[in-house]
Amino acid sequence: MIAIKKLYSSDEKEFQKEVTILKALGSKKNKHPHLIKLLATYRQETKYHLLFPYADANLRTYWDKRPFPVFDEATVLWSLKQMAGIASALDSIHNYSVTVPLSVDGPGRARTQDDDQSSVEKSEELYGRHGDIKPENILWFRHF
Repeated sequence: MIAIKKLYSSDEKEFQKEVTILKALGSKKNKHPHLIKLLATYRQETKYHLLFPYADANLRTYWDKRPFPVFDEATVLWSLKQMAGIASALDSIHNYSVTVPLSVDGPGRARTQDDDQSSVEKSEELYGRHGDIKPENILWFRHF
């Protein structure tokens, strides 16, 4: 099963910026088990769409369905592992160097070489960020 994210903007440059970063963060070298993998993209009329693996729930739904979790050792250890994974994923995003801010006009693709390292000068580095961290944007997959 897949999930489709329809982008609100029909700006091709903004679409290309997002796709480039998603592909770079999902590359074999940068693959992180707590970052979603972009499967494919398409354009329908003037809107762009991103395809991702389908999640069983987001964190808000997960909490709503489990308002009183059992606090046994296995649950606490699982929760700590997930929190460490989320923190590590955010660190990967933050420390991914890009060539231009994601919100500027112009050619905003992160230029990567074969080894998936950004090809920017040290003084030109800008760092990735996730601008909308909330439970609805943290996904839960039953099979992981």
